[in-house]
Amino acid sequence: MVWRRVFCGLAAAFLTVSLAAGEETPDSSARLTALIQDLDSSSFATRDSASEELLKAGPAAIEPLARAAGAGSPETAARSLEVLNRIYAANQDVSFDATEAVLFALMKSPKTATRDRATRILELAADQRLARAVAELEKQGALVKYNDPTGVFAAAPTPARRSRPPGNIIITRRWTGGDAGLKQLLRLYHIPKLRIYRTKHAAVSDEALDAIANDMGNVDEIQVRGEGYLGISAVQPAVGCTVSSVAEESAAAKAGLREGDMILKFGEDRVDSFQALIELLNDRVPGDKIPVIFRRNEEVMTVEVELTDWM
Repeated sequence: MVWRRVFCGLAAAFLTVSLAAGEETPDSSARLTALIQDLDSSSFATRDSASEELLKAGPAAIEPLARAAGAGSPETAARSLEVLNRIYAANQDVSFDATEAVLFALMKSPKTATRDRATRILELAADQRLARAVAELEKQGALVKYNDPTGVFAAAPTPARRSRPPGNIIITRRWTGGDAGLKQLLRLYHIPKLRIYRTKHAAVSDEALDAIANDMGNVDEIQVRGEGYLGISAVQPAVGCTVSSVAEESAAAKAGLREGDMILKFGEDRVDSFQALIELLNDRVPGDKIPVIFRRNEEVMTVEVELTDWM
């Protein structure tokens, strides 16, 4: 199943997360070991108290709990997973990725109960994973676009747009995450027909993007675009390049282009299709000023557009 392949990919990616914030000392290690043993006590009060103390230990308890979930008795494994679930659900920066990593690993446990419970915990946290993925992608410089019903890229995510899943991820020259940062995309595996755009000078490799897309299984396409952004969508496939939507605050919007305009020339070059326009934009950069000739109704008009960075 696609989701199982994705989770395994995420396990490999996030198992590199440092647990430095919760490193065990010899004393704390002994205490955590004793608490893990208490999870299998014949006394309910002792088991319950140990669960609460392990929860308070936070990041330092994650790895011992994972070991107990994978190798302990049924009672110990069940309680260890419940504590991991509560640490994960707290959605704290210091523990979320680390807890997620061990849960991914536990999905490969030979114990059916452990494997199924870890899988269920991860499935129930889909919204938190999406929110974290978007936050991390944006922090590293990606653009996350929430499509309007028309399909046009939104210039800025309003609360209404954010209520819908993102439809387009754009990796531009502002990307600082390198190939390693792309692992956040794996958390978006459940979004249907996700599109990924990479601009020509973005600091990521095609090989890394292809590998991520293969693991995700839901990427509709990966497109390479120029750095200069015009801000239109067009009817495809079609003869000619008829504007179907114009992004808010884009170069096209500021120049006065509208839905229904047919672009005839971009600079000195004829435009026979939207793909032809994309190819003409490939070597353009932000700040370039280009005359655009287009037909509106029966009138042929000319405007000058000044390309921007992707927005």
